[in-house]
Amino acid sequence: MGDSSTMAILKNGRLEVVNSPSDTNERTDANALLIVAKVPEINLEVSKATTNKITINTEIINENGHDVDELFAGIDEQIKKVENNTLSFNMLSSNTEYTVKFYKKVNDDYIDLAVHNIVVTLKKSPNIIGVYVYQSDGDLIVQSLFDDPDSAIERSSAVINGKLVVFTNGKAKLADYNLDVNAIVIGLNIQVNLNDGNGRVPLDTVGTIDVSYYVVDAMISYSSGKVSNKIDRIFE
Repeated sequence: MGDSSTMAILKNGRLEVVNSPSDTNERTDANALLIVAKVPEINLEVSKATTNKITINTEIINENGHDVDELFAGIDEQIKKVENNTLSFNMLSSNTEYTVKFYKKVNDDYIDLAVHNIVVTLKKSPNIIGVYVYQSDGDLIVQSLFDDPDSAIERSSAVINGKLVVFTNGKAKLADYNLDVNAIVIGLNIQVNLNDGNGRVPLDTVGTIDVSYYVVDAMISYSSGKVSNKIDRIFE
């Protein structure tokens, strides 16, 4: 198929282009030839999602000519009967997109109803491992170490003695620092997105960590080799 024609099918709940248009991408033309098969109209809502479990509420709105005595839903190899319009899928991976497929059962066979929906598990909340502070060429460097397996952190910054600095590659720099290194006050602002629909939020508001309780041992290095032993406090 050529001449910039585009062929798309509904696959796993999404329209997918299955040919190679000559212009390399689909055009925004109004003309179309549609081949349509009626499928049941099934409503799905995610009532609860965690890092390893998804619970859905679902019901058939219109069978559209399909005889569905009992409704089943599946993720991968987990196929379960929908009872009281709800069911849960366990042992899932965090921060992963899954396709929920709906079935009816004929004898011992599951018949795909061609109704597919996309659901996503939550990201694991990051944890602060440590904060290290040192001087380099007259600049004060704050290095933060996080356990963030699902890359939930979208933005991080620090307020060092009242001055805002943004972390880049885990480091924040306060240039030409010449104040008393024994009176450093650092505030951390960690913004995370956990796939929970709340967008980017401060880390301590999602119930994972309250950085105000942290007194972190830190290395503040001088050209003379002297080392201070701790930051006074770290707070949000």
